[in-house]
Amino acid sequence: MEKRNKLKQLSIKELIELARGTDKKLIIPEGLKKSEIIKILEKNVTNKDIDKYLKEKRTKRGLRANYDGKTYESQIMTYFSKKGYKCTLNFKKKGKYEIDIVGEKEEKKLFSRNKRWVLVECKNRNVNSEDLRKFVGTYMAFKNRHKGDEVEGWFVYSGIADSKMKSLVKSYEGITLKRIPKKK
Repeated sequence: MEKRNKLKQLSIKELIELARGTDKKLIIPEGLKKSEIIKILEKNVTNKDIDKYLKEKRTKRGLRANYDGKTYESQIMTYFSKKGYKCTLNFKKKGKYEIDIVGEKEEKKLFSRNKRWVLVECKNRNVNSEDLRKFVGTYMAFKNRHKGDEVEGWFVYSGIADSKMKSLVKSYEGITLKRIPKKK
């Protein structure tokens, strides 16, 4: 089940790259649906193959890792800017919290104005439940400081989420979990 969960989170392009990168050098015929590709890979790849593929795809050290994280954050910030948010990268509340992206937009209604905020935590790697819990604490602190405004949280990652995260995120109102692969 863990293997299937990991495979389901990958895009079709990533599944095909994974197939070609295994010792078996699998060739996936064009035109197959994602579910059909997953069935083939479930029988022919191991969890170790998947982990190796993800590690090779994302492992960087030092300045290169920092650069990749920043470019991923910029990619995600562009996504929210296109949705009409005025975004700030690496927002810091001195001594309290840091948020990768804070987006703000003002919605004008007939007799009132409403501020909408989006807080985004970006992880250019595999993620786990502990990563999500840390973000939720930051999200709640921000939300408490902006009572009366609409605040939503997005936890965005490029790797694979552990199997507990999807059920865990449902227990947090206002938080969205989203995998967005890094553009090359």
